Amino acid sequence: MKMSAFRMQIILTWCSAFLLRFSPEAFQVPSSHLERTNQRRHISATEQKDYVENQSEDTRIFFDIAVCDQELGRIVFNLKDSERILPLHHENLVKLVTGAVRSIDNRCSYVNCSFKHSPQFVETFPQYRWAHTLQGRGKNAVREDRISDPQHLKNCQHSVYGGVYYGLEYGAAEDFENGEGVVLTVPLVGAYRGSTSFSIVRVGESPQEWRERLLIESAVLGVLESGIDVLREMARQTSGPPTVVASGMVE
Repeated sequence: MKMSAFRMQIILTWCSAFLLRFSPEAFQVPSSHLERTNQRRHISATEQKDYVENQSEDTRIFFDIAVCDQELGRIVFNLKDSERILPLHHENLVKLVTGAVRSIDNRCSYVNCSFKHSPQFVETFPQYRWAHTLQGRGKNAVREDRISDPQHLKNCQHSVYGGVYYGLEYGAAEDFENGEGVVLTVPLVGAYRGSTSFSIVRVGESPQEWRERLLIESAVLGVLESGIDVLREMARQTSGPPTVVASGMVE
């Protein structure tokens, strides 16, 4: 059966329209849409980079130390990952260092607080314990009662000969290369647990038989980043107790 020329023309016209509809040009995304999409992707990547950089920034705190009104200098601690590991203890320490709630209670500050001063805290005496303890004023900055955080503590415990300590793990070379193995700890037992007391412990310089055993029943919150000479000068003081004359966060 022969197809008429008219009918053939109709079929060809329909086929041409169909092919044109599905041509490559029909699948092209408008340039304005691509620009908006790329812009969104660029912003998203930038925001993600900023977020990662902000998350990777460690909290650094400082203490300016003096003895009998004579300034010794500044010691700086890097709190590293303690905000994630022990958030309540980290928050309490930072708020006490910065005096963030001092307007509510003037006891919530370390300024003008003195370190313990007796033969066990002076390096020239045989009783020296390779640590320097500041008790503070006994008023923590995050809650009315003592800080207790067993859920986080059980996830960051480290066993050593003679017991267990918590928080940051001592021993990574990159963490202690500038500080001679000095850490900042808070007590987990005793009268000053969960309060304002902290200790600066000279683990790396202590006798081999002591080392990490000095950390037992405490939580490590920070690592000395600078000021080892100031700390050693503190350890030799016999004229009076080392006193914090200023403290805060390193910008």
